[in-house]
Amino acid sequence: MAISSVITQDIPNGIQQVIFNNPTEFDNILYSSGSMMYAAEPDTVLSKEDFLTYYSNKLQFYNALLNNFPASSSAFNLTLPASAFVLYSTSSPDNLEFLQLTSDLSTLVYTLNFDRVALTIDFTARPTPVTITLQEFLTGFQYITKFASQVQQS
Repeated sequence: MAISSVITQDIPNGIQQVIFNNPTEFDNILYSSGSMMYAAEPDTVLSKEDFLTYYSNKLQFYNALLNNFPASSSAFNLTLPASAFVLYSTSSPDNLEFLQLTSDLSTLVYTLNFDRVALTIDFTARPTPVTITLQEFLTGFQYITKFASQVQQS
């Protein structure tokens, strides 16, 4: 499979969106009114290469957000709400790398499991739409960057 994504921007109205397909939609993130809204999505299995493409495209979305909405960078200095970011890695070659973002300590935003033997990433998304703060998105992106680095090195 090949990942594709579309980033749309409506800067006058303060909206930016990215939709990822593989070949059907598996992630949809909308920035509006200072919040990040994630659409309900099914679980997906990505190859290592597809995940790295997903990360690269998500990095473009992240950079566009900071460049096109300069006020968004001020969210780095705001207090985070009750959120959980779990990044787990093992040194065993046949175990999983694991990343999970949970908002308000109970609402699952996504879980990523990297199987270093099969070289696949299980992308567990959301059964219902989820809205998180911009601070959670920006902090979570730092974790997904670390996760992508681990995947790339495997």
